[in-house]
Amino acid sequence: MPVVYNVTIIIDHSVHDEWVDWMKNEHIPEVMATGKFTSWKMLRIIEDHNPDGMTYAIQYQAPDMETYLTYQTECARIAAGCPKQVWRPVWSFSHLYGGN
Repeated sequence: MPVVYNVTIIIDHSVHDEWVDWMKNEHIPEVMATGKFTSWKMLRIIEDHNPDGMTYAIQYQAPDMETYLTYQTECARIAAGCPKQVWRPVWSFSHLYGGN
């Protein structure tokens, strides 16, 4: 059963454009190059009016839980690869979703 690995982040307004460019052109391609995910989406949360930054949900679909867990154990350096001191996220968390 497919699972979705969701990372939600609020990114500071001052680095927003640079962060979006880095995500789309470096980080997401690197994650996808692991071969553990079949697709991805980067969604801006449009109803969030946070004065500290803009909120995004980045979703990666894995074919099954085993593949996702392999990603977490074998590719952890990529998952932790965001240079947080540069992007200054205000807040972030991740979830895993699956069907019934």
